[in-house]
Amino acid sequence: LILGKYFNTMEVRSLVKTIYSTYFMRPQLGLPYSVEFAKTKPVQVEWGDEDGVSFIRATYHSSSRPGIVIERLARLGADGLFSQQWSIINAGEEPAANLWFKTMINFDNVWPVLPLRGRIIEARDGRSYLGAFALRDLTENWIYSHTGNRGLCWAKDMTIKGDD
Repeated sequence: LILGKYFNTMEVRSLVKTIYSTYFMRPQLGLPYSVEFAKTKPVQVEWGDEDGVSFIRATYHSSSRPGIVIERLARLGADGLFSQQWSIINAGEEPAANLWFKTMINFDNVWPVLPLRGRIIEARDGRSYLGAFALRDLTENWIYSHTGNRGLCWAKDMTIKGDD
């Protein structure tokens, strides 16, 4: 786990350098979405090991939404499984109205396997990048890549959007 101090990106990669990386980008609050966390450093960072799982916990205070605190908890197990959890806390006195949250993932995915329109698609041709597919047509909550044996999954009630 590597928390980038300049742009608040979380990189997950093996100790052996490969050309495939997965970056979990900074948080964004909206609407409209703010880029305040592109340069804002966390007010607190903790890291350690619990039961064989490495973790990084970073806490951010929003300047565009006073009183809003965002906590990022990233975990990486010895088996290679990574998880990330975001908590949004209203530490202010006023209720937070119209608060939206998003984060982006940069997932280098050549030769993807994905569930589209009820079928499992394994792309081995020129459309081998995720950007070539309409991710709104995903019928399950996972994407897999043959390159580096990597994949993503998310809660079934979450919506994933691509560049389409």
